[in-house]
Amino acid sequence: EIMPSLVGSEMCIRDSKNTALIGGGIYAYNSVINGTNIDISNNMVSLSGAGVSLNFNSSFAVDLNDPIGPMVSCWKTNVSQCNLMNGNIIQNGAATGGRGGAIDVTDSLITVEHMWFENNDAGGQGDGAALAFTSSANTSHIDQVVFHNNGYATGDDNSLINLNFSSAQVRQATLVDNNIQQALVHVVDGSSEFQLLNSIVNNLNFDPVFDFAGAAFVHTECVLTHDASTFPWAPHAENVLSGDPMFYNREADDFRLRPESVLTIDRCEPIMGLSSLDL
Repeated sequence: EIMPSLVGSEMCIRDSKNTALIGGGIYAYNSVINGTNIDISNNMVSLSGAGVSLNFNSSFAVDLNDPIGPMVSCWKTNVSQCNLMNGNIIQNGAATGGRGGAIDVTDSLITVEHMWFENNDAGGQGDGAALAFTSSANTSHIDQVVFHNNGYATGDDNSLINLNFSSAQVRQATLVDNNIQQALVHVVDGSSEFQLLNSIVNNLNFDPVFDFAGAAFVHTECVLTHDASTFPWAPHAENVLSGDPMFYNREADDFRLRPESVLTIDRCEPIMGLSSLDL
């Protein structure tokens, strides 16, 4: 639906399986949406934004409802305490130019914290199995999130995150075992900006991490990765490491870190403005 404003709401939008072109869970146009404790899962479309489609000066802000006190970790192995975008799928993406399996952001802005992006898919050879940004001048922030097993249905989406004339910043994130054909982050044009800070990027299938236009501003700092070869050159790549993040139990989707993970725990200074706890 078109939503002029939806503020402070808990959302559970699941299993729509509709035949719309865009916006299987939420379609927003010139709208403000603020949500807490959301679950937007198992929605289907044929073109873009299977979970959420944001258009023309819309905004989408998501966090956790924590009325008791300081933010604590929302972690549970079944992610039931986290925000969730799961299993949102674009069908026939290869034929229709699928874009943004979880969220498609067009001329709009997202501010997302403490969320799992899992099992989302842009339909095969689509752009942005999880996130796609187009013509979004203001910087979107994606903080303290997990991207896991996106692109799962086909394994040949072009990217996990796609930027076209847009700006986005990902901080304190875990990108693990996504199934992507070209690169996890694809920055299409030279005017876009993308930053990846204090994060883990680890794919067992060794997908390339970055593919970006030469003039684009891509900056990474404090990243443990399986593939440092596609990162930008210094000074736009600082403290980039390669190695095993030492997850508790990767096979069981438990991506917490074991105490002996010296490559990750307290590796860098905290980010100003974010709580010290990730998921």
